[in-house]
Amino acid sequence: SIHEQPDNRTAFLGQLQSVVNDIVHDQRATSNQDRKDAIARGLASGFAYTAETGQQAMLKKDFHPAKDMFQAGEIIMPESAWASYLLATADAQMGDKKQAIEELKKALDKGMTNAKALDDSAFDKIREDAAFKALAEKLRSKSKQP
Repeated sequence: SIHEQPDNRTAFLGQLQSVVNDIVHDQRATSNQDRKDAIARGLASGFAYTAETGQQAMLKKDFHPAKDMFQAGEIIMPESAWASYLLATADAQMGDKKQAIEELKKALDKGMTNAKALDDSAFDKIREDAAFKALAEKLRSKSKQP
């Protein structure tokens, strides 16, 4: 629905957050391992869809829909460094330096270790920003650690 009805994205993201909260609660509460696994697969599938759809939008330079899809991905997999990284790429492309830096910080905090990911052309608009440079240096030093 986020992809198909752009005027309702904010409402859909709120509904998605509520549904994901319920599903995660169910996953934690159940003792049935098959059910836990099925929920995990469903969440992973939903995340993959948002990432792929968002990346397709990025290729078309449709940055707002891409950001919406990446936000949905971050709702589905809030612990994912990849989700925050993808959101940072959309923010950077849209020229929102502050938000892109915040998302990159979250990605690092969630365990991002691939310094080469910052070579993505999506960050060209913010590459010279002092905060971006500091994050890039932090990531480079983090990726060199054993």
